[in-house]
Amino acid sequence: MVLPVTAATNFTDATFNVENYFLSPYETRKKKAEVSREKVSDIIKAVRPDVLALQETGRKIAFDELRNRLSKKKLDYRHHLWLDGPDPAIHLALLSRFPIVADHSKTSVIYLLDRKRFQVSRGFMEVRLQVNQDYSFTLINALLKSKRAVPVADQAEMSLEEARALRRLVDKRLTRNPEENLLLLGDLNGFSS
Repeated sequence: MVLPVTAATNFTDATFNVENYFLSPYETRKKKAEVSREKVSDIIKAVRPDVLALQETGRKIAFDELRNRLSKKKLDYRHHLWLDGPDPAIHLALLSRFPIVADHSKTSVIYLLDRKRFQVSRGFMEVRLQVNQDYSFTLINALLKSKRAVPVADQAEMSLEEARALRRLVDKRLTRNPEENLLLLGDLNGFSS
């Protein structure tokens, strides 16, 4: 049963790294097996979140496949967003029972490391959700650099710089409005402050 948005007073937010939700292989990443994709949808059905921030979705077609799978389980998220960030393989996504009334997602967040310019790999999803006529909040969904080594720079330094970029984004929002309803979700890969 889906409650009308105006009736919502309590709601559940969740975050879920769906770990390479791919329908076909991409470079070194394997296709996610049918049994694993079904397990992802079973977990979401068990939790039944009103708002779900996803990390490591594959291409848009994979996100759409997950949405269709959830719909067959009577979980319809009328409001959704898939962020096409700089990483060609893995992306951020959002499923929501509440309308997305503003999208300020960032796909080109630059930082310097050893005098070289890098981009935050997946960008930052930043959306405003309207729960009812009296309450809205801003949700930031992030997937920071993993601990997996890369040839272009020290992965730990890259992770730290992505965490700092995220912190600047949050600080900027709270400086503008210290009373803002702000929710940060995602896979921060070991960073919590």
